[in-house]
Amino acid sequence: MHKRNILTIFSGLLLIVITFACSAPAALPSATPPASATPSSSPTLTPTYTATATLQPTLTPTATPTSMLIANAGHVVRSVHFDDPSELGLVMDMDKDAEQYSITDSHFVLIAKNSPANVYPWETWEDGGSGGRTKFSPQVGHVSVFLFRVEENTYFGYHFEVYESTADGVQYKGINLQRLDNTLTLYFRVGNDAGTRDMLAYPVHDFQYGAWYYYSLQVQPDGLVTAKLWERDQPDKVIFEQTVQLDAEWAKPGFTFVVTSVQGKMEVDEYQEVELPQ
Repeated sequence: MHKRNILTIFSGLLLIVITFACSAPAALPSATPPASATPSSSPTLTPTYTATATLQPTLTPTATPTSMLIANAGHVVRSVHFDDPSELGLVMDMDKDAEQYSITDSHFVLIAKNSPANVYPWETWEDGGSGGRTKFSPQVGHVSVFLFRVEENTYFGYHFEVYESTADGVQYKGINLQRLDNTLTLYFRVGNDAGTRDMLAYPVHDFQYGAWYYYSLQVQPDGLVTAKLWERDQPDKVIFEQTVQLDAEWAKPGFTFVVTSVQGKMEVDEYQEVELPQ
C-alpha cells in the first residue's frame, strides 16, 4: 500500500514538472538591449580642453643674509657682489693715493703702493681721495656688512662718514675702521675745517692678514653704534665687538662708506645692507 501511494505522488510531481516546462518562454530576457533599442547615432563624449593661463611662480632672487650674525633675523635690502664694474656702487677717485683698482674674480680689488709715511695729514683718508665712496647712504638702523681681506702690510680703512656745511664751516663725523700703524683700530672721529680729532679709539686684536673677515656696522636712531668683526671660515670666532652710545647727531641720513687703501692690496667680495625686524 505504501508503494502505491509513493508511486501516485511521484507521478503527480512528474506531471507538474512537465507542465511547467512546456509553459516556460523559449528564451530568457537578455540584459543587452536589442539593436533596435539602441540609437543609430549615439553622441560620442569626447573630452574637450580649454586653454587657460598656467600660473607659474615668479622666482625673484632673494639675497640671503651673509653671516651668522644676521641669518634668519632680517632681510637684505641692498646687495653688491662686485661682478660688474658698472654696478660697483662706488664713486672712485684715484687722484691721490691709490694707483689701481679692478674687478677680479667678482672681487673689488684696490691696490696702492704709497708708503703711509708719505700720506700726511691723515685727513686725506677721510675725504675719499684714496679709494671709493659708496653712491648710496645706508638707512639708519640697518646693518651694513662687508666681506673683505687684505694682504700683509696693507694700510686700509672703512670710513662711515658725513660732511655737513654749517654756519661755523664744514663739520665732520666718522666711524672709521682703519689701520694707521701696526694695529687695526675703530676710531670715532670729529672735525672741522681746521682738522680732525679722535673722540674714541678701540684696537682690534687677533686680526690676521690674508683671512676673509666680515665687518658689520649698525647705527640706531638714538645713536647707539654696534661694530663687529668675525672670520668668514670660523663664524663663531668674533675677534671684535664694540657698542658705543653716541647721540642722535650720529644717526642722521647722509652717511656714506669710503673704502681706502694707502699701501698694499685690499679685496672686497661683498656688501649687504640688512633690515632687522622691529
